[in-house]
Amino acid sequence: MKRRIVLASLLKPVNDTRMYEKFAVPIAQTNQYDVHVIGFEAKQAQAAENITFHTLFSGKRLSIKRLGIGLKYFNLLLKLKPEVIIVSSPDLLLFTSVHKIIFGTKILYDVQENYFANIVYTPVYPAWVRKPLGHFVRFYETILSRTFDHFILAEQCYEQELSFISDRYTIIENKFLPPIPDWTPPPPRIPTKGNIKLLYSGTIAEHYGIWEAIEIAKSFYEYDKSTKLTIIGYCAKESLWQELKKEISKHSFIILKGGNQLVPHQEILAEIKTHNIGLLTYQDISTHNNRVPTKYYEYLANNLSVLITQNKILLKLAKNNKLQILATYNTNINLVSNMGFANSYYDAKKLTNLLLQTTN
Repeated sequence: MKRRIVLASLLKPVNDTRMYEKFAVPIAQTNQYDVHVIGFEAKQAQAAENITFHTLFSGKRLSIKRLGIGLKYFNLLLKLKPEVIIVSSPDLLLFTSVHKIIFGTKILYDVQENYFANIVYTPVYPAWVRKPLGHFVRFYETILSRTFDHFILAEQCYEQELSFISDRYTIIENKFLPPIPDWTPPPPRIPTKGNIKLLYSGTIAEHYGIWEAIEIAKSFYEYDKSTKLTIIGYCAKESLWQELKKEISKHSFIILKGGNQLVPHQEILAEIKTHNIGLLTYQDISTHNNRVPTKYYEYLANNLSVLITQNKILLKLAKNNKLQILATYNTNINLVSNMGFANSYYDAKKLTNLLLQTTN
């Protein structure tokens, strides 16, 4: 009889790249688990065989409705009766721990963010609430961590940043997952004058460098009027979304896809193949200093040249992987081409082996 496993997140869509494509699908393919994915609403999302989707939340992410979502989640757990839960949202930790205390469920906490740093050092929340909220979340994670069987870390730097994980952790980075088993990367597309296609993909936010990306595109456009910038991703912050629409309306060379709607990951991968410079314009704040974003791996695995700003860890990785620096615009902007080997690929066996070790 198959064991039932739940993968749960509050704000990640049920078809999220990591939770669904990198975790749920390979787990289901072992044919040992009945897999249920709980998450944010994703319209027209279709689950693979042995996987069932459950929408936990929809609407605005910074909403009063989030306060009561824990009980809805717990009732869903009571209905599903999982033996194993992989949870990736701090909002859901309390009720996940309660379920373990009552029913003996195995818990793996998939730590995708340093939530303390994200809250304190980024402008997502009002300034007056950032420090108290950040310290509360860190205290909350630390207390509840005693009930967790294992931690999955999405970044190597979390080994040093998170004291509550003890030695019960495995690092599974967000590396590139090829869409098919016999996938081969597209040929390199070296940018030249008359053919400059810039790409900003993923979460649209100030601290991820959306305004820096637009300013860089303007500079390229001054040099070459054929320059195009495509922005594809989701913007959760309504005020930023309105500002962004207003700014883009002034520039015909900027194309926006998504914005106030979630974008399927396969659409983002398709855009990567048609561009020749990927923008990694992260702001220089402590929450980003040691992290490697998923799109770094996606860009390099797809032979896309990468423009990196103000990020020492990404430049160090580029040099370690013998990538070629195509151009240096100033002390903070470097254009890197994937002319050598980059260890960019996701290994699903690391997760399925971990499940066997920690849940038996």
